[in-house]
Amino acid sequence: MKKSAIASIIYPVITLLLLCLIWTVVSVATDNPQLAPSILEVLSSIPKILQKGDFYLSLGATLLRVVVGVVISLLISSSLGYISILNPVGKKIISPIITILRALPTLAITLVLLSWLSPRIAPVVVAVLALVPLFYLNVITPIDMLEGGATRLIKCYQISPRQVGKAYLSQIAPYFLLNVGANISFCIKVVISAEVLSATYVSIGGMMSEQKLYLDVASMVAMSIFAILLALLIEWLCSLVYKSYMRRRGVCL
Repeated sequence: MKKSAIASIIYPVITLLLLCLIWTVVSVATDNPQLAPSILEVLSSIPKILQKGDFYLSLGATLLRVVVGVVISLLISSSLGYISILNPVGKKIISPIITILRALPTLAITLVLLSWLSPRIAPVVVAVLALVPLFYLNVITPIDMLEGGATRLIKCYQISPRQVGKAYLSQIAPYFLLNVGANISFCIKVVISAEVLSATYVSIGGMMSEQKLYLDVASMVAMSIFAILLALLIEWLCSLVYKSYMRRRGVCL
């Protein structure tokens, strides 16, 4: 086994052990399960959660919101990126909007949206507002790196719009695939946070909000672990897609 492969296993294990050690110290120091339950209490709550039928329904509902948020964000950011690529004036108009969206605080915008939208829809809108700037930058950044190089050659030789699109896509795809896993992982965090704030019925965030009312901190931590594992799984799958794409392009990773 290569040293890099061994390191990729050992270092995460060391990090996990350190986190467990810190959590154990805090749990023993507080000596209050309602503030910092022990690791054993958290682990014992996992089977109880898995036995609940509404957990899987809530997980599916949260994942559906994530998927809808990602798809809508991709459509909007791709459209804005297309406009920015073709029209420099459009890019100058869109850039301040993207800057504002990046600066929007999730907590504040969720509370504002709850006065307009239902708790089921608000988390999706929050996710879209958070993801559009990220996906837009994934589209624009590799194109900006081309300015003065391949872009001028494409314009000088008057290549057809279809060929231009393929040329741009070939530059965008690696950068986009490299970051899409982290963006979707971020979307999961945003959606669940918005669900907690809005107490969305039938959702992971809604279950966590309910557990908070009953001061069931162990179950809340267990639900957070599920969310983390889900995000890590998606990032891992996206990294496999990225590596497969790059290998087909003849790039060794």
